[in-house]
Amino acid sequence: MQAFLSGAKEARTPGLSTPPRSVIPYVVRWDSEASSVESDLEIEMHRGRPRLGYKLPRREDRDGSDVLWARQGQSPGVGKPQFAVMHSQRQYACMYALTCQVCAEPASHTADGYLFLSWREDYRSPTWPEQALTTQPPLCEEHARTAARLCPHAPHYVALRVGLPKLWGVLGTAYVPTEDGWAGDNTIPELRYGDPRLDLVVASLLVRQLLKVKIVELP
Repeated sequence: MQAFLSGAKEARTPGLSTPPRSVIPYVVRWDSEASSVESDLEIEMHRGRPRLGYKLPRREDRDGSDVLWARQGQSPGVGKPQFAVMHSQRQYACMYALTCQVCAEPASHTADGYLFLSWREDYRSPTWPEQALTTQPPLCEEHARTAARLCPHAPHYVALRVGLPKLWGVLGTAYVPTEDGWAGDNTIPELRYGDPRLDLVVASLLVRQLLKVKIVELP
């Protein structure tokens, strides 16, 4: 896993919009961090099945579940921060280790669980917030307050304590070969680890499922 935590792509995030420069979340992508291109992809055979891979593979291209991840440069602090997108590798690092998406220090954790922010939306399942899927890493108490204050979604934010933030799957782009190269489809939903469709997906965000959830007040 440590090898994977050192390659990745961008993805939209409804997190912070344009906070002060002194509050630039660790997971934010900078415009100097170029993404991989579709021409880098090829079909390879693995255990008798075709799957996506890179023409010049690297050990860090796949995570511990053998899912292919988008490659992305690493130059945080260079250029302009793109507050509407997350850097895939840094999002993965925070989500996997349950560290704060703003400062990358340990997220707030009490007897009731880890601190996440979420918001009510029409498409949410009737069980929300229980069993909700999220690509938003948790937060420490200080930066949860900062995020809730600065984000345009702030009036709709709800603080959650999550007793079991379960590693669930990924969000990414599905690719199919065409006569001219590749066609990508980024409208696919989150896919659970083990889903055979992941063979043709380049992942961009790690997904956790929120279980044993309590709605709380921000500390």
